[in-house]
Order: sequence, then C-alpha cells, then structure tokens
Amino acid sequence: MVSQFRGWDSHSIKAAVGRSGKTLTELSLENGLHENSCSRALRSHHYRGEQAIISFLEVTGYELWPNRYDEDDVPTNPITRGLHLSELRPEGLRSKKALA
Repeated sequence: MVSQFRGWDSHSIKAAVGRSGKTLTELSLENGLHENSCSRALRSHHYRGEQAIISFLEVTGYELWPNRYDEDDVPTNPITRGLHLSELRPEGLRSKKALA
C-alpha cells in the first residue's frame, strides 16, 4: 500500500508555534504582517503568512502544505507563484500588461 504524504493539519501547525512560545498573532506582527495573516494561512493560500510560519518552524512549505508547494518548495497556486517570483525580482510585481 502506497502512503500519500498529507502535510501538517492546521491544529498541528498552531500547536508547534505555541510550543515554541509564540501565538500566530505575534508571529504575524513580528513579520510586519496583519495580525490575522498567519491564521489565514492555515485556512487558505496566504503566501506571506505561510512564509512566516515556514521560517519560524524551520521546515519546508512542501512539508507543511504539499497541496500548496511542490517538492522544490515553489508555490503551486499561479497567483501565489507570481508573488513568490516577484520577491526574487528586485523590481517587484510586474503589471499584467508586462506579463502578457
């Protein structure tokens, strides 16, 4: 029987952050995000909240959310992938016109 890796559930992520002495709100604020960003990342795609959690827990995005990140740790969501790539480019997000 082949087992499929499912990643961490939201309760496990929240517990791991809590065991390290932080709340998701504190983690969000310390990373210059809105106070709900990390909590939102547990429920849906929120790239910057996800990155704050990934960095804090010192794991890969694929380990936490294999449905959101590929094995190379690149976001699978096209919109999030664009955000990921824009952070690699010094000029930031490109306009839709430039991407067409």
